[in-house]
Amino acid sequence: MRWTYLYLFALFSLVVCVAGLPTPFIKTKQLRNRKYRKDAITQHTIHSPGYTPTRGDHADHLLELQQVTGWLNKHHQTPSGPCLAALKQELNGNNNLAMVRGKTNIQKGRKVNGWLAGKQGPAFSSDARQHVDQHSRQILTVARAVDRILSGTCGLAGIGRPIEEQSKRLYNLP
Repeated sequence: MRWTYLYLFALFSLVVCVAGLPTPFIKTKQLRNRKYRKDAITQHTIHSPGYTPTRGDHADHLLELQQVTGWLNKHHQTPSGPCLAALKQELNGNNNLAMVRGKTNIQKGRKVNGWLAGKQGPAFSSDARQHVDQHSRQILTVARAVDRILSGTCGLAGIGRPIEEQSKRLYNLP
């Protein structure tokens, strides 16, 4: 029994020496609200009277959640408590949700994922480009709000405006 504990301790020490201590990691789904699709339908209806979602429509987070999780993971930050709650509230709020054709949302997501992975990725389709241009003000507004949350509620003072700057580069916004 005593040797078993000694063996486990030695094995753990070896893993820590070789791989290092585990790093913080946040998944995109941790920032997603369960009812975001319903909220997006409601929000889109407010802006477009008579809108009825079709089967192929998606609820789009205008500022993509993977942009925020990508930045947090790259900088080894794992939000919790009030920080996570504030990020979820802002990212799933009405300013960051829109209904869009499924194909357009998938194309936008692929572009963002490719860019975050350091690849050029496919160019925005004309539909995705139009969608981004139509909502560019909202994207930047939410990005600024997320930056304020990161530097304030999350206690990461002095980080500047990383999400806003990233969004401007990614979407070619002024």
